[in-house]
This record gives sequence, structure tokens and C-alpha cells, in this order.
Amino acid sequence: PSVAVHLAHIRTSSLSARLLFSKMPRTPIIGGNWKCNLASMKDAETLLEAWKGQPFDKTKVEVVICPTSVHLPAVKLGLEGLGMQVAPQNVSATGLGNFTGELAVESLVDFGVP
Repeated sequence: PSVAVHLAHIRTSSLSARLLFSKMPRTPIIGGNWKCNLASMKDAETLLEAWKGQPFDKTKVEVVICPTSVHLPAVKLGLEGLGMQVAPQNVSATGLGNFTGELAVESLVDFGVP
């Protein structure tokens, strides 16, 4: 098929997908990336304690928190216990291997982080 046929197919597929998704109910997502703002594990624990008193309706909003790599293992269960999802701030584009400072998707999945 010609390039024009491929482009027409892409446009049609894209339009079909937009129409399908436009009719589906949307759940807002609130994301929080800690960057490097927390200096210690005590700061992370203080933040988790503060959030315990702030319930939200999980059927109306998804909350995703991206802690630093060093805090992620320690706060994962606490965040999930509050109904929040946990995600890494960064993931290696290369996968497993000898790449200093990178987080491989395989390692995160093994740890239970989608």
C-alpha cells in the first residue's frame, strides 16, 4: 500500500481511538514527584504521617507518588496502605546490565512497582 493509504489508516485509527476514549469515564490522576526534596527517611515518615489524616475517594481520583530511588523501598508499603500508587522517578532505557546508577524495569517489577 502507498504512503497515503497508511496515513489514511493511521488517521482513521486515531479518530476511532479518540471517539472510543472520549466516551469512557475518566479518572483524574494526581502525581507527586519528590525530586530530591526529602533529606532523610525521617522526612519521608513525617510526610506519610501527615497524609494519613488526609483521606481521598479512590473511586474518583488516582494518586501516584514518585519517591526518590533510595526512599522507594522504605515507603512503598506505607503509600500503598494509604491507597496511593508508587512509581519510580526514572527508569533505565537499557534494561538489565552494567549501567551505574540506573533502575532497570525488571528490578522494579520484581520489587512490585509497576
